[in-house]
Amino acid sequence: MLPQGVPNRVQLEPTDFLLNATDTAFFKNLSLSKDRFLCVEVGIQEVVLTGVNVISGDTFSCEEYVWVIDSVLLCSEEIITPKAVAGRITTEKGELVPDVAIGLSSGVVNYFEGTNDRGAFFFDNFEEQQYELAPGDPFNKDVRNGVTTFDVLLLQKHILNLRPLDSPYKLIAADLNNSGDVTAFDMLLLRQMILSIINEFPNTPSWRFVDAAHEFEDATNPFSQPIPSSIAIDAANEGPQLDNRFIAIKMGDLNNTVKLGVTGRNKAKVATGKPIFKATDKAFKKGELVNIPLKLTENIAIEGLQFALTYDIQRLRFMGIDNETTLMNEHYMAKDGLLTMSWTNPDVIVLEEAATIITLQFRATEAGLLSEIINLTPYPLAPIIYTEIDGSIPFSIDWEVPNVPIKAFEAFDNYPNPFTTQTNISFLLPKSSEVTLMIFDNNGRTILTKQQDFTAGKQTIQINEKLPTAGLYFYRLESQFGVFSGRMNYADL
Repeated sequence: MLPQGVPNRVQLEPTDFLLNATDTAFFKNLSLSKDRFLCVEVGIQEVVLTGVNVISGDTFSCEEYVWVIDSVLLCSEEIITPKAVAGRITTEKGELVPDVAIGLSSGVVNYFEGTNDRGAFFFDNFEEQQYELAPGDPFNKDVRNGVTTFDVLLLQKHILNLRPLDSPYKLIAADLNNSGDVTAFDMLLLRQMILSIINEFPNTPSWRFVDAAHEFEDATNPFSQPIPSSIAIDAANEGPQLDNRFIAIKMGDLNNTVKLGVTGRNKAKVATGKPIFKATDKAFKKGELVNIPLKLTENIAIEGLQFALTYDIQRLRFMGIDNETTLMNEHYMAKDGLLTMSWTNPDVIVLEEAATIITLQFRATEAGLLSEIINLTPYPLAPIIYTEIDGSIPFSIDWEVPNVPIKAFEAFDNYPNPFTTQTNISFLLPKSSEVTLMIFDNNGRTILTKQQDFTAGKQTIQINEKLPTAGLYFYRLESQFGVFSGRMNYADL
């Protein structure tokens, strides 16, 4: 919804802000925050238009700047023309983009503002000369915001001409090396960004901006002509210029999923979703080659997959991935205990229940239990499977305990270690038994004692008590079948 122009009367109507008269059929309950102005309010004022979209039923709110003119000279002896530059920054979908730095520059005199929470900006009290109005990166320029493996899939299908990108703005978002073309190299850069191999695109900012008034001669090739990223402002000869608009393009986001106004990383601590994969939990010993097949729990037609998985580098060393699909080395990255994966295939692969899609391979450097030290994490990649039928499906891994008899008591080092608020000690019991945990300080004094009855099988005892001071502690786990001793590092908050 765009304004028709700057109203030249003191009393305003909601329809003044619609593109044309036919738009009134699509909206109802239109109202303005203010429609009458006093003499002291002659000049630039801000109003808010609200209403309801008849088709979707959604309410909307639009913030606009207007020039209130004393056209019949009731308040003064002459019409005063204020100097003001205002406008808005939105996405291709019309979403308002807040916190964008925007400059009004002449090369000699420079003014800077930031868009407010409605994506609007406003300049006044500036010298009368020629300026260039240009946005820069938002204050929060998280380059991975809105970028997922699904964008890689869309780019892959575009390059192969299976499903071309359907707007010039998406094509600009796909040109990640600013070459003026969309190629397989852009797809490689996008995947490297998702896998955290790179943290910025070459020669390309996190966002690009296009003058909203620009008309593309060829929407299928926006690079065939210069793309205006600024607007010329004549502050010497023109009155208020209140309808300057830019389209904001988040680079790499080809399906408009960027979250606006978001600051900081995703703080979620656990990954949730449908248990599409299952893996067999097992205890492993030092030096053992540990293979972890991820098997499907149902039939699925897959064309993309992404996840991030953490593992304890003190106990496991990543060796690689064996796969039953078209997965290659450039589809995953392992570093500092984080394994990220982003895989796509332009042709849908139909896999049956119980099929192994990939096998993770580790070398054990210390003994441990798989389910305790390998976990999906929502950051930097939420665990998602992409299917042609169901779209994006968040998933989890169901760790199955093998139905085999446990012959002896076996325990494992606490995890996580070091810890601040909670750590767990897992163990295997051949039969039901009382288990006692004792924690000692460096002087051998007993700090904490826990006793609990457990049934046979895999069990876990949790430590969430606050310990006296940060530092090294020793613990002892006792059952009628054996004893296990270990060390834990407590980091007080």
